[in-house]
Amino acid sequence: MARNELTAEPVPSIVGRVAPWEAYPVPNFDLDTLERQVDELIRTCRQLREENNSLRVRQDHLVAERAELIEKTELARGRVESMISRLKSMEEGI
Repeated sequence: MARNELTAEPVPSIVGRVAPWEAYPVPNFDLDTLERQVDELIRTCRQLREENNSLRVRQDHLVAERAELIEKTELARGRVESMISRLKSMEEGI
C-alpha cells in the first residue's frame, strides 16, 4: 500500500473500486431515439388536447340543440293536446 508523503499514513488503493455511478449501470439507449419519442408524445398530447376541446364544443352545441328540440316538442305537444280538446268539445256539441 502506498504512503501519504505528508502524513506517512497508508493511502487506500482505488484499484478495483467502482465509482458510485458505475455501481448500477445505466441501460444503453440512444438519446436521439428518446428525444424523438418524447417529441412524439408531446405532439400526441397536443393533438388529444385539441380533439378534446373540439369534442367539448361539439357536446355543448348538441346539448343546446337538444334543449331547443325538447322545447319545440313540448310546444307541439301542447298544440296537439289543445286541438284534441277542441275537437272533443266540437264533437260533444253536435
